[in-house]
Amino acid sequence: MDDIISAQESFQDIYCMFYKKVYRIAFSITKDVHLAEDVLQETFLKFYQKAEQIEDMEKISGWLGTVAARTAIDFLRKEQKTPCPLDELSISQEGNVEQTAEYEWLKETISQEIRKLKPKYREILELKLYYDLKEQELAQQLKLSKGTVKTRLHRARRTLKVSLKDAM
Repeated sequence: MDDIISAQESFQDIYCMFYKKVYRIAFSITKDVHLAEDVLQETFLKFYQKAEQIEDMEKISGWLGTVAARTAIDFLRKEQKTPCPLDELSISQEGNVEQTAEYEWLKETISQEIRKLKPKYREILELKLYYDLKEQELAQQLKLSKGTVKTRLHRARRTLKVSLKDAM
């Protein structure tokens, strides 16, 4: 019984020491308060489940930081997999001609706006969207640094967003 109480006390101590750090890491990745709180909870749940397996308690800060970062990335991936409203519009919906026409118009508008981008932005955006390449793969394919890929993707998306607002 004393072992359980001391384990709970040490868990509380570790939580108190590191929850701010874990939350900051989670928020810096997710950019969402609620997701960051979920990541915080999930990280400490993983710690609680694996605490006995951790050999060097002096490295707990790094371990928690790594787990928090990976958990946050996993949460973002799950968020991205949630269907977009456009995905719900199915061309096979024969009864809803209006939605199908709107979907086709939107697809064509986006394609036209992508074609208007500067070649370096168009190329990287098309590879990302149509071939679903990761940033590292894009960097290798285009013989660019990963930082350059990130910058071009960001600028391409920002430019596309502005041009789509104007087109609609």
